[in-house]
Amino acid sequence: MASESGIMAEAFAAVRRSPLAIFAASALAIMPAHLLASAVDYVGARGITAETPPTRSEQVRSRRAELADRAAPASPEANTAEQREVLRQASGTPPPTQPLRLRFGRGITQAIAIGILFAGLLLAQAAIVPLAFGQGGAAAAWAAVGARFGSVCAAAFAGAALVAVGILCLVVPGIVIAIVFFFAAPAAVSEPNGGFAALQRSVRLFGRVWPELVALVFVTAGIDVGLHELVFRLFPTLRPIPAALVDAALSALVLPFPLLLSAILYLRARSAADGVPMEELRQYMRRISAPG
Repeated sequence: MASESGIMAEAFAAVRRSPLAIFAASALAIMPAHLLASAVDYVGARGITAETPPTRSEQVRSRRAELADRAAPASPEANTAEQREVLRQASGTPPPTQPLRLRFGRGITQAIAIGILFAGLLLAQAAIVPLAFGQGGAAAAWAAVGARFGSVCAAAFAGAALVAVGILCLVVPGIVIAIVFFFAAPAAVSEPNGGFAALQRSVRLFGRVWPELVALVFVTAGIDVGLHELVFRLFPTLRPIPAALVDAALSALVLPFPLLLSAILYLRARSAADGVPMEELRQYMRRISAPG
């Protein structure tokens, strides 16, 4: 089992070498993915809001407005009786339920948004992998990704599609798929694997360090969700576009270090699986991340 203190020390050493490059390289993938996911989620939410039947209280207000627009009744007793009849009818109306079509459509948009976020995470992780073991800037990191762009994109988008399908299947399968495919981007950028082979490689490597990876994913998710909840409670009236920008910026600040840790976990899992010394793998990663 990998040493947690050794992983943390290696991650902090990478941050000291090139802190701005790590955040900049990951932000180039994280922020667009979050903005696109927010847009998809917003469109889905607006669509279901527009088609949702009126609530019981809305029905009561509507009937009262109709009464107010009518001519005045002959006597106060008639007015009171009519209002009482409106309330009785509204209270007897069953609460509106969203049609299955709307609920399913909302679920699809949320699953697509989560899939987009996962693809963005894998692309950001792919850019961080060269910086975890070599020194350079964000441009050099993305140049290393560009050399394996087809494989990285195939792994990211295939993994994202599977995660989205898993989210539709009662959420838990999507979480499991996301965790077991979390090494797909490092495998695609640093091994001679195609996109789908990188997904298979991730599943095999996951078994080597699964306790550490599961803990990393859940702790990171807890911190990210908690920070978002705190900020949006402090600023509850943000409009959709500023809210999406704040959401993307928070994730761009929180996620790079956990992604860096996952890259180091990948290297340790690969060393254990292939029987290759860690230092030899580090030298290889430095070569592929060297400028030019």
